[in-house]
Amino acid sequence: MFPVMGRNTKRSLGLRSILRGLVLRAAVLLLLLMPLSQPVLAAAPDARFIELSEQLGDAIRKGQDVQVVALAGQLRAGKLAVGREIDFAEGAAQLRLHNNDAAEKLLKRYVAGKGKFGKKAKDMLAEIAARKTLLGKTWRRKTSLLPGDTAFADGSYIWAGTLGDMAGNNLGLEFVNARGQGEWRTISGGTSGEGYRASAIMADGGLAVASTAYGPTLVKQAYPTAARAAAYDAQGNLKWSFTRPLSSGSYGINIFRGPDGGVIFQYSEYRQDHDGNIILGLNARGEAIWSYTLPDKVALLEGLSVAAQDDAGNLYLHYFAKKPKLVVLSPQGKVLRSMLIRHRLNPRYDDYIIKRSVNDDVTVGTVSSDGRVMFLYAIHDKSANSIGDTAVYAIDTATGNVLWVNEYGKNSPLTFHSPNLQYGQGSLYFAALEPHADNAKAASFSVRRYDPQNGTMTGRYAYAEPGANAVRMAGMTVLNDGVLTGLGYGKENEAFFIHKRDFGAEPPVAQSPDAPGQPGLAGVPSAPVAKLPSLEEIAALKRQAMANINDASTKLKACRAKGAAPARIGTIRDINSDWGYLVVTLDPQKSTAGKLVALTSDGREIPLKAGKLSGGTLLSATPMSGKLDGLASGMVVAASGTTPPPVCNVEQAAVTRAQMAYDAISQGSKSN
Repeated sequence: MFPVMGRNTKRSLGLRSILRGLVLRAAVLLLLLMPLSQPVLAAAPDARFIELSEQLGDAIRKGQDVQVVALAGQLRAGKLAVGREIDFAEGAAQLRLHNNDAAEKLLKRYVAGKGKFGKKAKDMLAEIAARKTLLGKTWRRKTSLLPGDTAFADGSYIWAGTLGDMAGNNLGLEFVNARGQGEWRTISGGTSGEGYRASAIMADGGLAVASTAYGPTLVKQAYPTAARAAAYDAQGNLKWSFTRPLSSGSYGINIFRGPDGGVIFQYSEYRQDHDGNIILGLNARGEAIWSYTLPDKVALLEGLSVAAQDDAGNLYLHYFAKKPKLVVLSPQGKVLRSMLIRHRLNPRYDDYIIKRSVNDDVTVGTVSSDGRVMFLYAIHDKSANSIGDTAVYAIDTATGNVLWVNEYGKNSPLTFHSPNLQYGQGSLYFAALEPHADNAKAASFSVRRYDPQNGTMTGRYAYAEPGANAVRMAGMTVLNDGVLTGLGYGKENEAFFIHKRDFGAEPPVAQSPDAPGQPGLAGVPSAPVAKLPSLEEIAALKRQAMANINDASTKLKACRAKGAAPARIGTIRDINSDWGYLVVTLDPQKSTAGKLVALTSDGREIPLKAGKLSGGTLLSATPMSGKLDGLASGMVVAASGTTPPPVCNVEQAAVTRAQMAYDAISQGSKSN
């Protein structure tokens, strides 16, 4: 746990203080003409040499590593030889830029020349050696902070998250090197409070962060006051901060790299009849230069669900609605194209997986490097009455056509926790926690690898800690040699790297995806093109499909006999384990009258006691049992029995799916 030291405070380990002391000597030590790292030329320092020297000293002081490398190159290209201490400054900058080969060359030369900071240079060389061997095989290691989606190509990473203690919640950052050591820490928020939401690694090795500011006092930390974007350099120094305060509440949601050192910031605010998500372009100084909001009117619970970025910097926005929409923005905020999403091969799939009810969620997504395909993870028919199905599907970003769908839990409910979807190295990776095969209270960790062209699973890595409960999983980064993520078991955390050669190929999953050129529904077994199913096999499939219809119809009848069920009023936003309460974000125009319950994924109801209502949108609550066990952020909160929900929509959808599967088999047998 980090100590809370106030807003934008920081503890630096070693290198920064050395470099600051170096600069305070007016860059003279850096640029001594003797001893030299190259032969002396008979020339005296001119005005240009002095100017470049001063600029270099200033760049080191400000942590501007890109400029340090550029200025060092200009000084070396001049007529005067430079002192060997410049090798140390440039080598340190190259190390923070993760240009490891260049850093190694400079630092080895510096050590050989017996520079004044030889001990520190040797430590940097040890770090480079660790970076070069770290990703050679699969490994696990204990860590205080979990790696997420902000790892560098060499396996070092910047941890970013929300820290909590008796003083409140704060934003925390820490750079963890290839040896698992923390090199610097930064904390932001102070007594007002600040919650982490998303981050992106910048070209200079620093980090851009999206967060939500609270306050202005500890007592009011449950109330969001401003969406915040900030940029930090590679040593954890704050470069700039942008806030968007709103009286109705404003949340930071996501952040991406923008052109010319800027960022693209996504935040949300309440807007009547329109999507409250705003996409904002910020320049390298943190100044707003453009914005985008969806001009269409949207219904309750509809709006932007997933934003993803390709290698060219274009942004892909998936809008969740009865008629889902995809909008593509350029890095400068220009709308490149906009389209509705449709299933290319089977229009009936629009109603099955794409047109979604208000109880469904498209929660995470990613896009291919070239931006041609967007991949989404969705929870279908999620409600208090059923665990429901989950699916991963792909969308052609030029046409809006759905290319393939992988469905999970159609025949036996399978709920994923902490799902993460990432594209990298030509493959699609889906990581999640899922129920343990032998222990309902525990969870197994798995990463599935797919062919992005057709959704075929090309490998899977699964891991279960005996007797442990993997209750947390961090984000995931796809690296050249594998996948880096983090797992939490109880009070312990582990960094987890899976080498690409350990993704053993497996037989096709039971719920096969649609293959290009083969219309059909995922979940319905289909024979290879070269061998058509026999009449006996078709008859068996039809009997099973009819049995599924009868089973779903029985459950629908039983549901309708129960009468009114809990009606959703909002979701759990934060849980404060220290104080034993939680914060609920209320849906617009929802009443808190009646008995409050939190709805678990397995259909259980956890009774809650309502507390203070803040601003009409945030409600504090405590569990009636006095224990926070079983509660999690994102969980639906309902008012028990106050308003009848849609008539058994989950069970009705199950009947529809079963009938569609039967029809697909019947039509396939006729065409054969």
